Amino acid sequence: MNNTLSELEATLESYKQSLEQVKLLRASNNDPGTIKLETDLTEAIELTESLISLKQQDKSEEELAKLGPIANVGDYCYGLYEGLWYVAKVTKVNVPEPNTQEGEQEEASQMIDYFVWYVGYGNTAVLNVEHRNIKKYFDPPKEYLTQGTRVYAASARDNKYYEANIDTVTDNQTVWVTFKNKSVQETPLHDIRLLDNTEIYQPSYKQNKKPEENVGSKRKSTGEGDTQPPKKKKKKDKSAKKLEAEEQLNKRADSWKNFMNKNASRIPPSSRAKPAARTMTQESTFKPLQSSRQRAVTDEAFRRDK
Repeated sequence: MNNTLSELEATLESYKQSLEQVKLLRASNNDPGTIKLETDLTEAIELTESLISLKQQDKSEEELAKLGPIANVGDYCYGLYEGLWYVAKVTKVNVPEPNTQEGEQEEASQMIDYFVWYVGYGNTAVLNVEHRNIKKYFDPPKEYLTQGTRVYAASARDNKYYEANIDTVTDNQTVWVTFKNKSVQETPLHDIRLLDNTEIYQPSYKQNKKPEENVGSKRKSTGEGDTQPPKKKKKKDKSAKKLEAEEQLNKRADSWKNFMNKNASRIPPSSRAKPAARTMTQESTFKPLQSSRQRAVTDEAFRRDK
């Protein structure tokens, strides 16, 4: 049986109380067993906090999915391809048929498929919330849209990206740009891709933070090379990480219980912690990716001549 978020929080509190007890024991008995238990409990606390974070993320994604589509046909969004976000336009939304079987209806709600067309490239893909490869669109931060900023701008002639410089930013969510061939065009912000401030396309970027708070996520700019995304991370990696954390936490819990049983008489009753909630089973709440659900955006298309 999988632990709920509230059970994990209760377990965390119990571990913290137990750690205080062990520290009391160390004051009078600094033997290797007590030292090892203190280390185990410290690691158990870290693991439990990590699992709580994963649970909270699951919960937020489930709630988001229950709200229905995060984008409709004609809307712009960000699609994740091999580690970077790219602006895309939704061309079709495929909502799966409701399933009345227990446990499957909620999963189906996360499997809404978004058929998209990538701005500036023309490639298509299928995205969905479960794969964590789609998010709502937001305009590039205004502080990045200054005169002279290097960008890729989608040409009104063929909708392909070409290198350009920003001349003027308007109040209508557009910018005037000058291309290398000296032609000038007013371009919507969703048709602009920054060349120098590429940290906004990193998964670690936080939309409402100041630029200096996102410095850690900035990648080195290499001109056109910035449009070639590195390998994407799959959901299986996160599932394996959570399973490993659960297994390690179970071991720490067993070590703690055995030690506390042996040393119960040495701990003042008033300072004893309540028994911890049952620790994690080894069943992960994550399911592996269905590789057939996403059509890859080919590297060749991303490298086409502009």
